[in-house]
Amino acid sequence: MNAIEFIKAVNEQKVANWKNADLDTATIELFEAVAAHYENCEECRQAFDEMEYEEEYLIELESLFNTHGNVADWVCGAA
Repeated sequence: MNAIEFIKAVNEQKVANWKNADLDTATIELFEAVAAHYENCEECRQAFDEMEYEEEYLIELESLFNTHGNVADWVCGAA
């Protein structure tokens, strides 16, 4: 999943009120904060893309994001 796909997936789930997402509230809040930042930060999108995450779905990214569960772990200092 690249950054644009991540942003799109988060926004789609947000519109659907995270129905059937099977994610805890803390993960949802983290995903939303990171996606919102990535929408406006090309540098962070590129950094995310460089990691070449193979996961295709948000649920697959949950453990990775929870391992690094602080927004600061995912976005630049401009957040």
